[in-house]
Amino acid sequence: MQMRAINSKASTLVVLAVVLVGGAIGLPLVAGTAAAQENTTQNNTTEDSTTTQECELPEMDRARLYAPTKTINTDQAGTIEGAFELDPQVDCPVVVDVTMSVPSGMSISGGTAWQAAGAGSVATEFAMDPEGARLKGLSADVYSSETGTRTVDAQIEYWPEGQPELSQSIDTTRLSFQVEEPNTPEGDAAGSSDGSGPALPIVDLPELTPIRMVFILALVAVVGIVWVFPKINLKN
Repeated sequence: MQMRAINSKASTLVVLAVVLVGGAIGLPLVAGTAAAQENTTQNNTTEDSTTTQECELPEMDRARLYAPTKTINTDQAGTIEGAFELDPQVDCPVVVDVTMSVPSGMSISGGTAWQAAGAGSVATEFAMDPEGARLKGLSADVYSSETGTRTVDAQIEYWPEGQPELSQSIDTTRLSFQVEEPNTPEGDAAGSSDGSGPALPIVDLPELTPIRMVFILALVAVVGIVWVFPKINLKN
């Protein structure tokens, strides 16, 4: 009777180990096959949509930048806002690119996610979908370390998504600010005259895919067996 109990425990552990190891090997293969099939389907769908969707030159009912706050001092920064609206006849997504250039001593930050686009320039890009919101707004804060009248030049371009060769430009907009007192943002601005960008830490975390999840679970199971197995006391 004691011998059968020992064999039963040992058999249970062996079966458990076989199941876990088999799962660790088999499940990643199954998940990998499913992921490959999904990627193939997505790629085919993307290629089909890129091939079949051709858009004519889009029209914008509104593409405007203006400065609601033109005075800069120690208590307030200058502000820039924008309003964009697709023409009702547009039936495909449209990409809009806005670039702003500032003179020496000026910087732009805050509001929309502006990115450094060269010495003294910042830019932002977004898509407008006619099946969603046809209206889009943007904003920015303007700072200056030098007093007097200071000017920001803004350029707007837009094109059908996937067809940058149809890009259209809107005449450069000049926005003037009266700087009464120097005002600079804390830290580095998104677009300063030397082209430096914000010193923000970027943490790129790996995506937790089904394959990685299976490997993690299998590793935990194997470690658990290795840790538990010596603690089981099998008596003859």
